[in-house]
Amino acid sequence: MLLGKMCRLGSESLYLAALVCAPAVIMELVHNEVDKITSILTIQHAIATDRELGAAMSRGSRYMQLRPLRLRLARVLAVDSSLPIAYFALLFTHTLLIMQLHNFL
Repeated sequence: MLLGKMCRLGSESLYLAALVCAPAVIMELVHNEVDKITSILTIQHAIATDRELGAAMSRGSRYMQLRPLRLRLARVLAVDSSLPIAYFALLFTHTLLIMQLHNFL
């Protein structure tokens, strides 16, 4: 009975960890695509013969530099590759605090 309950808690914890990590992974994939687009724009701008097309590519590349893609939760917590690390640090700190208070009381 206890083993079944512990397995269920473990699977719920893994599910919660996956929910926390999924947006961070998706945002890192999006950042990689933005980097690819920026490099393609730079290369195409260098070899462009049409003046208007070159100006449009230059504006697009400048816009991507001035307004980088950032996603934040409640304007506080950045959703990127540091999110899972921050989550697990908080989880570890909370676990240590609970263990210390349990031994103290």
